[in-house]
Amino acid sequence: MCVISLCTRGALDTSSRGHSTAALADMAQPHRVLCAVIVIVFTMALIDTLLPWAATHVGEASMIESVILGLCAFAWVKADARARELKPPVGSALLAALIIPIGVPVYLFRALGVRRGALSSLKAFGFILCAAAIYVGVSYAVEVFQ
Repeated sequence: MCVISLCTRGALDTSSRGHSTAALADMAQPHRVLCAVIVIVFTMALIDTLLPWAATHVGEASMIESVILGLCAFAWVKADARARELKPPVGSALLAALIIPIGVPVYLFRALGVRRGALSSLKAFGFILCAAAIYVGVSYAVEVFQ
């Protein structure tokens, strides 16, 4: 029994719905990037509210935050393409990193087609709105309780 389980590690199982365990691990990768984005937004809200440096150097702090979020967008496009087992359209990850609100929907439309791309773009904009709400909520809570 042990030899069989060792030989079939990574092979198809009944709980994976037709995906190998390696493909299931790849499917979790985009979600990990999105969770990292939420943690980063939460941390940025705390830093912007609590540190006096961030209040006096708004441009520098915003640039650092933009670069970090751009890297996350780049990583998400790559991870999403790997999870969906498709080749990302040329330049999509770079466009998403440079201009997130335009680059992510362009990637989704080019990779998934009009119908699925539109639905996924709505989900992406919903995620961006949730991240913005988290930022505003954390900033407000810190200011109230400070």
